[in-house]
Amino acid sequence: MAQAIDIRKLVMMVNEQKKLNAQLALEFDCIIEIEDPKALVQVINYIINFCGQLNEKAPYISLNDQMDEFLLSFSVNTEATELPPFNEKVIETVKEFDARMEIKLEPGKYARIIIAFS
Repeated sequence: MAQAIDIRKLVMMVNEQKKLNAQLALEFDCIIEIEDPKALVQVINYIINFCGQLNEKAPYISLNDQMDEFLLSFSVNTEATELPPFNEKVIETVKEFDARMEIKLEPGKYARIIIAFS
């Protein structure tokens, strides 16, 4: 049975539990219906750990309401010119949330991972 999940509260909880001290810019009322909230927590944790491979500083995390979707974005400055392999299972899990994932790298500048929830 699907549960209503407030993405903002979930990100804040993960940030606190991991003692990240990440920069957060999170809009209110970004609520989605998903079957397994633990899977979303695992996805967020994986992305944070992935960003940690690119820069030891905590990522900048933003959540925006874009009319017909919510965008959850993780950005990190990096000197990397290519990304390490990203777990395909995480991408498949994101699809189960009726969402899509985009991974961007501006070589030597930054990396950004965006989850768009429809």
